[in-house]
Amino acid sequence: MQTNESTARLYVVASEPVFVSQAHELAERLGLPLGAFEQQDKRHGDIGSWCLQVGADGLSMQQIGPGAPGPVRVDFVGGKMGFRRQRQEATPDLVDAVGIMPGIRPLIWDLTAGLGQDAFILARQGCVVRMFERHPIVHALLADGFERARAAAAEGDEELGAILQRMTLLAVDSHEILAAPALPQGMGEKPQVIYIDTMFPERSKSAKVKKEMQLFRHLVGNDSDADQLLASALSAEPHRVVVKRPRHAPQLAGLAPSVEFKGKSVRFDVYALRRLDPS
Repeated sequence: MQTNESTARLYVVASEPVFVSQAHELAERLGLPLGAFEQQDKRHGDIGSWCLQVGADGLSMQQIGPGAPGPVRVDFVGGKMGFRRQRQEATPDLVDAVGIMPGIRPLIWDLTAGLGQDAFILARQGCVVRMFERHPIVHALLADGFERARAAAAEGDEELGAILQRMTLLAVDSHEILAAPALPQGMGEKPQVIYIDTMFPERSKSAKVKKEMQLFRHLVGNDSDADQLLASALSAEPHRVVVKRPRHAPQLAGLAPSVEFKGKSVRFDVYALRRLDPS
């Protein structure tokens, strides 16, 4: 994901005085201004800006101003991910697109980790997933989510612990990894499946987009290098490349996929280079 200049209107705050020192450390690490404790007021703050908030529920990002949506955080334990895990819900189109079948659990590189939801679903299905995230703020949100999830797993959630063991988060630019002549130390094997979930095109409809999409559009812009990322992924010659797109959006780089898996609102374009075989 690309960095958006609008992040200049983002500052770090603490939800309570006890978290001020953590907020200060995070602000220094990310090179962001530290907002006064009172600036966490989401109704009367600097309208049009955002705050990265450190609190009892971990790290979250919040838009400021009247009518702003609620905070966005990475949560592998509760919320939507926890609900779906309890109900053993899968995402059939995603599962089919990456090639999960009896005896086949491919090694996946998720080049655009985002908030980690698809990576978590794939790891829950038994896949080892390497997650790449180049944007430092998005990476910070992910790292905080992993930390809280590991704490929950340590308290006896063995299933969650097993899922997390199959997930690795790396603060790297996917382009650099794909262009490297050899895999960096500790990366393990080359991927069988490369997964790309780029920033969706802006909608022409007036309806508000989800708060997660508002956050990413504020942080990273429109992923203008998405076509090049697909080209680099194909050049890496995995077994297949999977691209997540809005259902009616054009293909990346105008390149027709081998097969499409369509859901109600999203589509998975699969570029199959060779067959996935049972291990």
